Amino acid sequence: MLNVKTYLDRSLTHGIGLFANQEIISGSMVWEFNQAVDLVYSLDQWDTLKASIAAQSFVNLIRLSYKEEGLIYLSMDNAQFMNHSKIHDNVVHGPSKSKMHAIRNIDIGEELLCNYLSHIDPDDFHARNIINEHEGGDWVVSMDKLETNLKYQIREEKFQNYKKTQ
Repeated sequence: MLNVKTYLDRSLTHGIGLFANQEIISGSMVWEFNQAVDLVYSLDQWDTLKASIAAQSFVNLIRLSYKEEGLIYLSMDNAQFMNHSKIHDNVVHGPSKSKMHAIRNIDIGEELLCNYLSHIDPDDFHARNIINEHEGGDWVVSMDKLETNLKYQIREEKFQNYKKTQ
């Protein structure tokens, strides 16, 4: 759950971004896991969810989730719009993975960015689809590739399940 005032706007990094709507002092807690607002799924629960909803709905959930230490997390507030930057990150996970802090002062209107690769599992949906896009070595998620891969995977699983019933 976000602990600072934010708003959504067009991001120069990727799509929609999360922006500070207050001055954030270095070291301030920006986000903290709260089971009333943030959802966590085991891999089995995630697979059950995947099988029970439309493929496009599942693709949308994947865009907003991340895998950490074998669990899938889905923030239900605007934290889900925090974009990735390897170079310009200003928010980091602390020793407790359930909290994120500002690593420097953040001005009003500045986008909140974190380095996804510092906390997600290597087989996370995003990590598998991150590409080196900027000359400076910054990274962004290739969502078109992710969506295409997932649609194919879901269709293939449905086809295999259909074949089992025949």
